[in-house]
Amino acid sequence: MHLEMNGNREVIVEGCRNILEYDDHMIKISFKNMSAMFLGRNLSIKCLDTNSLVINGFIISVEFIT
Repeated sequence: MHLEMNGNREVIVEGCRNILEYDDHMIKISFKNMSAMFLGRNLSIKCLDTNSLVINGFIISVEFIT
């Protein structure tokens, strides 16, 4: 898993397996051994590839769930 944040407006996520939940306030993604939850406003998935994605919006918090 690799996360790269560009301020609080964009996150590049690599190594993801599945999108577990997705709406404009929360995006939850699974990885090999954990999940991550991104909370914010006007969240969207800008780019989706085989094992990576880009999240845009106003990101308030990131939580890691094991």
